[in-house]
Amino acid sequence: MGSIKTGTDVLVIGAGPGGYVAAARAGHLGLDVTLVEAGELGGVCLNEGCIPSKALIAAANIVHHAREAADRGIHFTDLRVDMEKLQEWKDKVIRRLVSGVAYQQKQAQVNVVRGRARFEGPHDAVVEGPDGLQAFHFKYCIIATGSQPVELPFLKFDGERVLQARDALNLREVPEHLVVVGGGYIGLELGIVYRKLGAQVTVVEMMDQILPGTDPDLVNVLMRKLRRLGVTVHTRARARGLVEEGGRTVLQVEASDGQVLSLPADKVLVSVGRKPNTE
Repeated sequence: MGSIKTGTDVLVIGAGPGGYVAAARAGHLGLDVTLVEAGELGGVCLNEGCIPSKALIAAANIVHHAREAADRGIHFTDLRVDMEKLQEWKDKVIRRLVSGVAYQQKQAQVNVVRGRARFEGPHDAVVEGPDGLQAFHFKYCIIATGSQPVELPFLKFDGERVLQARDALNLREVPEHLVVVGGGYIGLELGIVYRKLGAQVTVVEMMDQILPGTDPDLVNVLMRKLRRLGVTVHTRARARGLVEEGGRTVLQVEASDGQVLSLPADKVLVSVGRKPNTE
């Protein structure tokens, strides 16, 4: 690598909702800003989290309301979910919003650089990306590198059977049986989506209640909703691992009374929290 370095007032590492907003604000204030991103503009929220999940929620609600309409004398014939088409629509929504972020950065005169950054000193960084190595000297740096899902040692993500949220948002078919390990907002949100799309959904949470730390009065409201939807919830239960029983894959779960349950699991969504991207 040569000794030529590009000077910038503010180096922002990570173009998620924290990073790209900070970059645009600094740019509009007249600072020279460089925004570094290894993936797509918008980060996890726009590409693999908040936005795609809300798109699927909107679609799942249509299916759910159509099925419930029979109680009101309204009948739909041949109601089916084309997951390939649904995913195409979801991806189109994402692309439109990513292009909006790119336009925002252009309007703020932010220099967007693709690649991964590493520090070379208190005011120096190197970005390794498609254009090779680029060196930057900055006055200020904003680290907004986001987070990644926590993986369980006995339920390693494989993208096929054991899923993280990103995988669950990209399924090409509705699983017959979906087990969600972790009763936080991510797991519950996606569990409800696939229940409304037709899957049998079971939630396994090791704490005393779903949404740990939330006021029990609020949790009770959600529990009633889950029961109405037909979602099964096991609290004070621990997932133990996947095994084959009788020609099918099941997730073994230790219930609060010590009994071991075998839950049919075509797919297992593990959503037990996230950890920062700091390495």
